[in-house]
Amino acid sequence: MEKDFGGFKGILIIGLGLIGGSLALGLKKEGYKGKIYGYDLNENRVKTALELKAVDEGFNSLENIPWESVDLVVLSTPVKTFLDIAKTIKP
Repeated sequence: MEKDFGGFKGILIIGLGLIGGSLALGLKKEGYKGKIYGYDLNENRVKTALELKAVDEGFNSLENIPWESVDLVVLSTPVKTFLDIAKTIKP
């Protein structure tokens, strides 16, 4: 039986460290067929996530993210950053 992953066609993971990167890899391993977008301020983390094929597209600027293709945003950053991030990405 094929998993539908909630019907999300595009998932953005903000924060590609240990947790965010592992989540992206886990989604791929479990057969997620949609696009996984990754964002991190650290260019090396973005590069690593792309090299590992954990994400389909990686960004270190929120302005370049194809927001129209994102159905779900996962914050994988320290809790103290959530409010600032939410204010920044608010539609």
